[in-house]
Amino acid sequence: MKQLERVVSSIPEGADITYVCDGVYSTDGELADLPAICACLRPRGAKILVDDSHGCGVLGRNPDSEQPLGYGGGGVVKYFGLDYAENNIIYAGQLSKAFNSPGGFVGCARETDEKFGILNLAKNSNTLVFTGPICTAGLSSAKTTLDLNAAEGDLQRKRLLEATLGFCEGLKALECPHTYHGFPIVNIYWTPVQVCAEVYRELMSARQGAFQRGVITTPMWYPI
Repeated sequence: MKQLERVVSSIPEGADITYVCDGVYSTDGELADLPAICACLRPRGAKILVDDSHGCGVLGRNPDSEQPLGYGGGGVVKYFGLDYAENNIIYAGQLSKAFNSPGGFVGCARETDEKFGILNLAKNSNTLVFTGPICTAGLSSAKTTLDLNAAEGDLQRKRLLEATLGFCEGLKALECPHTYHGFPIVNIYWTPVQVCAEVYRELMSARQGAFQRGVITTPMWYPI
């Protein structure tokens, strides 16, 4: 945050500032410190673009001891209880993570759109203009998962967290070095390369058995 504060202080007053960040950093599961980011940028009227592809559908409003990930699955902005309009937040992401569907989204508060023309810019971007439409099956998949989120999302998020914590306990029992930041992404560290290769084979072999028990595992390998 100190680096961000230094950069912001070096920008002339009245300049147009746009800050871009992930809501959840995909490789380690650490959440962006959005409250601090907003507090730093709000006085300058900056736009804050949050890519919450991993947080949407997993994080939600009013986290507590019963539901540490929050309720509703509305994403990292809701998780921190921030106001979209007050902080000029532009919220974007994909449906390919928690919702297992093609497509993405971008949105903001009406006041932010009226001030900056965000949605008009998005509708006329080359990315959208030159992209083919989502197939009907993809739209149906997205609608179904959104309906499931509304009906039973909090229960599934609770199960997800329990499975993640159980996984971390197993890693501790194996004395396997790992990091966990409260979000269901776990980093595991192995050396040498031969051990990594053996673990890779074991995990890939275990995926089918885990799937049959209702657990989908999606390991991500070096150098990603």
